[in-house]
Amino acid sequence: MADLKISYEKGWNSACIHADLPWSYEEDYQMCMLKNNSIPHLAHISGVGRDGTSRYTFRSDGGILLEEKFRSRDIHARDVLTFTEQLLETADSLAEHMLNPDRILLSPELVFAEEDNFQFCYLPAEREDASASLGESFHRMTEYFVGKLDYRETDGILLVYRLHKETMQENYDLRKILEEYKAESAECRKDEEPEEKAESGRGLSEGTVFLPDSEEEEEENTDCGRYVSGQRDVCIKEKRPAYGAVRKVINRIRTGRWGEWDDLITEIDGQDRNGHL
Repeated sequence: MADLKISYEKGWNSACIHADLPWSYEEDYQMCMLKNNSIPHLAHISGVGRDGTSRYTFRSDGGILLEEKFRSRDIHARDVLTFTEQLLETADSLAEHMLNPDRILLSPELVFAEEDNFQFCYLPAEREDASASLGESFHRMTEYFVGKLDYRETDGILLVYRLHKETMQENYDLRKILEEYKAESAECRKDEEPEEKAESGRGLSEGTVFLPDSEEEEEENTDCGRYVSGQRDVCIKEKRPAYGAVRKVINRIRTGRWGEWDDLITEIDGQDRNGHL
C-alpha cells in the first residue's frame, strides 16, 4: 500500500482509522451505497478532500484493532472461524450492493474487533496496488493466524492449517474449506468421545500402565503379627492412542519438536498423497 497512508485516532469511546490518498476526493455511487445501506460488519465510513488529497475515516464505537486484541493472548479456532464467516457475509453483501469486495482493507491493523464481532474497512477508491484481491489478502491473514495460534488447541491447528494450505491456490472456495474443516473437526471429536467416557466411568482408562520404580516384590512378614508391605513409589502413565498424520504433527508442534509451519504442511501433504488420512 505504498500510495495509502494510514494513521490512527483514539477517543474515550471510539477508535478511528484514517486512510489518506494522494489524489482528489471524489464521492461516487460507492459512498452513497455505503451511507444508505446497512452492510453487516462494515465500519462506519466518512470521506473528505483537501488540497488535492483524499481522506477516508473508519470509525468503530467501542471496538479496538484486531492486532491489539490479540497482542496479549493467543488466537483460538472460534476466533478464526468467526472472523472468516463474518468476512464471507460482508463480501456477499458488498457484491449484492454492486461494491467490490476486493476493496476491503484486510490486515490485522485495519480490522476492528469488539468481543465476537469484527468490523472491516471498505475503501471506495482506486489504489496503485488495487490488483491485490481479497483472496490474496485473506491468505496473508492466515499467516498472521499461524503466528498467533494457540498450539495447545487441536481444533485451532486443524482450521488454520487447512485455511493456510488451501488459500495458497490461485482460486479457492472459502466456504468449502470451512465445511471440510467442520466435518473433520466433528470426526475428531467423535473419535475422542469413547476414550473420555471410558475414563470418566472407571476413573482410569484401560490403557493405564502401572510402572514400579523398583523390580522388588512386595514383602510380607509376621513381625508382631502385622502385615508389612515393601515401600516403593508407583508411577502411573497413560498409553497414548494412535493418532493420524495430522495429530502426530500437532503433537510435534506442541512439544516444540517442530519449528516451521511450512514443514507441517509438507509432512501432512505427504501423508495425504499416501492415503493415510
